[in-house]
Amino acid sequence: MACFRYDKRGIGKSTGKYISAGHHDLVSDALAVARFFKQSDMFSQIFLLGHSKGTIIAPQLAEKCPVDGLLLLCPFTSKVEDLQEQQALVLQDYIDTAKGFDGWFGRLVYSFSGGVAKSNRKLMHRVRNTSKAILWHNFSRVEAQWIRDFFEIDPCAIFKKSASPLWFLALGMICNVRRKRALR
Repeated sequence: MACFRYDKRGIGKSTGKYISAGHHDLVSDALAVARFFKQSDMFSQIFLLGHSKGTIIAPQLAEKCPVDGLLLLCPFTSKVEDLQEQQALVLQDYIDTAKGFDGWFGRLVYSFSGGVAKSNRKLMHRVRNTSKAILWHNFSRVEAQWIRDFFEIDPCAIFKKSASPLWFLALGMICNVRRKRALR
């Protein structure tokens, strides 16, 4: 048994630019790795493990390069815009109750934009209405191309379409799956 883990483009020692890569670029990168191992005859079975964003990449990759199974850690079932809204509300709750410098600074930064949810909605609107790969928002670079690509994705449809066996591992609050939806 062996495990191969790679850095996304532009991360660690990988070349390329992560910030400007779209979702389809990341699927293509992972596909090149999977095809290399499938063609090498070093292994009798190949399984893919995806975490968070990788839980969408892995089944899309397996559709193009069949594998023996998929293990998906902390998958999400909501569309990205819904997930962004949920995460914005959780972040706002954290900022509202955080003590010390983190709370003070978070409340200061988001006081200028009307709160996390409003700032997030503004960002999503900007992402939809530009063709730029990268945007600046609240003093941070944002992966606009990746977000635009992800707007088109229906995670549940991708999971249902998978011909490979799927194993989901979802743990507590760190997960991106709403319990009611995951049980359906």
